[in-house]
Amino acid sequence: MTISALGGIGGEAFTPIINPPELAILGITRARIEPQWNGEAFVPVEKLPLDLTYDC
Repeated sequence: MTISALGGIGGEAFTPIINPPELAILGITRARIEPQWNGEAFVPVEKLPLDLTYDC
């Protein structure tokens, strides 16, 4: 398995491509802060999108 980071150039999502003989590749994009409702007010929450490609 490989981990690939695309956060340095931006973007919100991408499809990592598996290089044989790997079974999977995990792509990490740029973290961002989004508002989330906690029942009383909106609070800032950091989210880190992950993109996984795998072969069975």
